[in-house]
Amino acid sequence: MAALALAVAGLRRLRSRVRPAVTVPTWVDPLTAAGLRVLMTGADLPDAFPYFIAIEQIVNADVGTVSALLVLAGYALVYCLPCLLLLAAGALHGDRVRRRLGGLYARLGAEKEQPRNVLIAVCFFVGAAGVMAVAVAA
Repeated sequence: MAALALAVAGLRRLRSRVRPAVTVPTWVDPLTAAGLRVLMTGADLPDAFPYFIAIEQIVNADVGTVSALLVLAGYALVYCLPCLLLLAAGALHGDRVRRRLGGLYARLGAEKEQPRNVLIAVCFFVGAAGVMAVAVAA
């Protein structure tokens, strides 16, 4: 299935197209966003594996409870730091942050003409062939 998705992506890059803007559906409000976040937490589980490994290593190292909690708090801080910094910047300098994020959105999320790109299409096809080779070998 992944090989098919890569091949389709490669075919799409062989013609120019207009990439639609990234928008939030009208039915999304704080309540539905919270419900979606609860349902989609499973998608974030791969990010938790290093955390689980760190906990296992701390338990095996037989360090004290305070040291273990400090290490885990440091890991959580590093993991959450980008979001916390953006939240703090937005709270302190809301208009400037919105302007900067608006520029980022204009570059990455706004409607955009995507010209035909044979090189990227070939890369997708090579990726699809690689996935198929791995699937056949397994």
